[in-house]
Amino acid sequence: MLIDGGLRRQAFNGVRQCRNALAHIADGTKTVISAENVYAPAARDGNAIIAPEAAMEIVNYTVEYEDYRMGESTQWSIECGLLEFLIFGRNEPALHHYHNTFTAVLGMPPLERLN
Repeated sequence: MLIDGGLRRQAFNGVRQCRNALAHIADGTKTVISAENVYAPAARDGNAIIAPEAAMEIVNYTVEYEDYRMGESTQWSIECGLLEFLIFGRNEPALHHYHNTFTAVLGMPPLERLN
């Protein structure tokens, strides 16, 4: 398989950064934030490297304990008539795309864009 020069450089840089991080871990100059200590304030000393498992722990926790619960309570509020409308935040592109796709398929006009 051929990889163009740009992708090859990106892959090489990623490997080099990983090796540099491992060297700092080995010599004790960096703290590793792992899935076990990701929520411990002491682990975030400003000189830390976050492990991929720790990043996934944050994503999984956020989705399971924040996003799903917020969606469930929002759905309940809409079904009960407590909310007349809902505004998606700017940092929710997946929700915007999902909603825009459905309105287009259903032949509905796009929603008003708020600035």
